[in-house]
This record gives sequence, structure tokens and C-alpha cells, in this order.
Amino acid sequence: NAVNYGLNVFSDENLATLWDSDQLSATTTAYSDVDEGAYWWRVKAYDEGSETSAWSDVFKFTVDDTVPESLFTSPNEGTEWLDFVDVAGESNDNNNVDFVTLSFATYTPAEGEGEQQIPASCGEFSEITQIENADTGILPFVWDYNWTPGGVGDYCIKASATDLAGNAEASPIVMNIQYNGTTPAEEDDDGGGGG
Repeated sequence: NAVNYGLNVFSDENLATLWDSDQLSATTTAYSDVDEGAYWWRVKAYDEGSETSAWSDVFKFTVDDTVPESLFTSPNEGTEWLDFVDVAGESNDNNNVDFVTLSFATYTPAEGEGEQQIPASCGEFSEITQIENADTGILPFVWDYNWTPGGVGDYCIKASATDLAGNAEASPIVMNIQYNGTTPAEEDDDGGGGG
């Protein structure tokens, strides 16, 4: 039975740069104030007679405290849309983007003038869709979605990227997107005035 464990942590995948070496009496340990990046670790067990096992397979963990950053390429603020709104952009991250969540809210324009002016604002956001990054090996993550709002109105659209470590960004917002929709002309079945 194992009574303690030897742990090696490396800062490169070739195991050439030893970052930490420790003797542990438990099967878990924790680190704080670790620089961002990838680390590789292995462990071996010691029994009461100081016999040791072989080193385990090598495992990897990543420290990532940086949030992704997104930008919109469409729509532009103050634009008008009819059939749908083309919501497009790209997201970057130091380790990679897992998915982007698109949300919308009702837009309220600024009111008043000078010091009495109430700035433009967005209401409470509701999710439109979540776009998964199918190829996390490519940056930036370029995304595009055709959104048809539930009704005519002025909207704000928000994009929030989440990286593979679960970090979510403080999201960019595009305001004053005007959706006018398309309403087909009403026609009688008989083409006449009814009756």
C-alpha cells in the first residue's frame, strides 16, 4: 500500500524543465499564484518499505485566467434590417474559445439634452443562441448567425465568448439595431373584395 507519493510538475511537454517536485502524503495537492500556461505532471507511489512504483503516465493541466475578447463585424450600430439580422464577429483567447453566446435586449434611445440627458440603454438580455467552436485549434473563432427577432423593434445585441477554461468575457454590445421585418400584403383567397 502506498504511504506517500512523489510528484513532478514540468513547464514543457518534453519534461525538460522541472517546475516543482514534491513528496505528498495525500493523493491531491493544490497550487496558488501559478503563471498562466500549460504544465505536465507525473506521480509515483512509495510504500512503507520505500519501494517505489514506476512513474505514471504524463498528464497535462492548463492555468488560464485571461478572458476571451470578441468584436462584432456585423451588424453596425444604427443599422436597419428587414428579413433577418446578420450577427457576425470573431473571438480570440490565449488558450482558445469554446463557444459564443449571443443575446438580445430592447434598445431605449437617449432622451433629453445636456446635463439632463438620459443615456441610451439596453434592457434585460435574453439568449438568442450559443455557437459552439467545432475546431478549437484555430484562432480567431469566426462566428455568424442569422437572427430573426420576434417582432419589429429596436434592439441591442451582445456577444459573450467563453474559453476552454470557462472564463467568460465582459461582452461587447452593439446598440440601436432596427428590425422592421417583412409583412406580406394581405390578400383575399378569391382576389376580390370578399363577401
